[in-house]
Amino acid sequence: VQRVSVLLDGRTPDLPLFLAADRPGDSGAMILEYSAHGALVELRATAAPAVQASSVVARGQEDHTSSAWHAARQLTRTLDHYVTVLAVELVAATRASRLAESRPLTSRGRQLFDLAADHLPAALEDRELSTDVELAAQLIGTGAFAEMAHALPPHDLDVRGPAHTPG
Repeated sequence: VQRVSVLLDGRTPDLPLFLAADRPGDSGAMILEYSAHGALVELRATAAPAVQASSVVARGQEDHTSSAWHAARQLTRTLDHYVTVLAVELVAATRASRLAESRPLTSRGRQLFDLAADHLPAALEDRELSTDVELAAQLIGTGAFAEMAHALPPHDLDVRGPAHTPG
């Protein structure tokens, strides 16, 4: 989530405030920061243990009830929020790369960016971004994207140029 905030804060070279197009007053991708933080709050809430105490059942003969069903439902909600956070980050990173007119420096990073860029709308004008986040979430759910992303070291996605590449 912090990565989204950094991309939007206007202090990153070659990136406008809120990843907005050139028109004054545009909110750009500011809503993505709210979405990411909202999903993070939900993720933290659902990450708590499903049950923190046992239940006495069978007229006091047993002090344990399975909470597996509740835990599984809670895990599903947690995963949904996690995917939302990742999808928001993917939309923000793709938008930032487009605005800066740059791509990742490595071939694998470029493949990942190209895959995202092929699936996400290219329009940078001020508009609703919920469809972008939904498309990104679908893309994250595909095996090809997850496999490619998992194989990348963190610095493979650096789009800032050779002077900023970790040595």
